[in-house]
Amino acid sequence: MKIKLLKKEEVYPLRSKILRNGKSFEYCKFDGDDFETTFHIGNEIDEELISIASFYNLKNNNLDENIQYQLRGMATDSKHQGKGFGKALITYGITLLKEKNVEILWCNARANAVDFYEKLGFQKFGNSFEIEGIGLHFSMKKKLTK
Repeated sequence: MKIKLLKKEEVYPLRSKILRNGKSFEYCKFDGDDFETTFHIGNEIDEELISIASFYNLKNNNLDENIQYQLRGMATDSKHQGKGFGKALITYGITLLKEKNVEILWCNARANAVDFYEKLGFQKFGNSFEIEGIGLHFSMKKKLTK
């Protein structure tokens, strides 16, 4: 297992396969992918990218912390799910965020991923919501500072 920084284009294939049901890469581009403060990381086994996550310096107006990042586009290839690769990515991402003095990490988690995030110390906040064509989501947060 090797975790490394990625170019935005490198995350599109897994975003398409896991998060967007095989739709074109155009559908897999997110606002903020190009921001200077955004970073993308991935987990490789034998040079095959098996897990990805993107981190955006975006504020959620329902949170009070000044320095916030959003986790988005978290995906692990289905044949590697449940083996700790996603957890390793988030742990690595949080290490990088703490170096930037980020106070809180938040995300919009799919309903079927809530348990995964809760095991990593995230808590739900606000109301659940539906993303058309994707499904039920919950906003979740994890404080990175005391």
